[in-house]
Amino acid sequence: GRALNRTLGLVSVAPAAFSPNGDGRRDTLTVRYALNAPALVRIRIEREGHWVASPLVGNFVPAPPGFVWNGMRLSGRVRDGTYDAVVEATGATGVISYGVPFVSDTVAPRVRILPGKGLRVQVSEPSLLTFVIDGRPLRRGVKTAGTFRIPWSGRAAKVRVVAWDAAGNVSSPVVRVRGGD
Repeated sequence: GRALNRTLGLVSVAPAAFSPNGDGRRDTLTVRYALNAPALVRIRIEREGHWVASPLVGNFVPAPPGFVWNGMRLSGRVRDGTYDAVVEATGATGVISYGVPFVSDTVAPRVRILPGKGLRVQVSEPSLLTFVIDGRPLRRGVKTAGTFRIPWSGRAAKVRVVAWDAAGNVSSPVVRVRGGD
C-alpha cells in the first residue's frame, strides 16, 4: 500500500477577495497552512492552472502563522481575476499540494441613481449599497450587477449612495437632490 502524506494540513486564504491597490482596504492576502512535519514549502499563485507568481519558498516547521502577500510579482501587480493560491510541501514522504481560490479586484463599483419616480439605482457589480435618504441611513446588499428599486416610503428629497464591493473597493458617492413638489 501507499504511505499517506500528512505533511500538509488545512490551507486557507483571507480575504476571499482582495484589492492590492494601496487604498488601505483589503490590500493584502494572507495564506495560512498547517505543517505536520518539516518541509520545503512553496506558495504558487496560479490562474487557470498557469503559474503567475511564487511569493514564498522556504524550509519550515512548524508553519509560520500566515504568509502575507501584497499582490506583487516580478512584472508588477497581478491583474484582476480569479486565482488559486497553491501551497506545495516537499517532505520525507514526498510532495503534497493544495490550492485555494481567491479573487483580485482593484476596480471600484460604479453606481447611478436613475431618473424618474421612486428610487432606482444601477450598479456595475455585486455590492453593499449604503444610502443616506433625507438624513436616514439604509443599507442594501445586491448580489448581481443591474438596476434595483429601493423601497422607500418618504419623499427621498436628498439621496446619497455609495457602493462597496467584496474586495473593499468603494464607488464615488452619488447625490440626488429634488426640489419642492
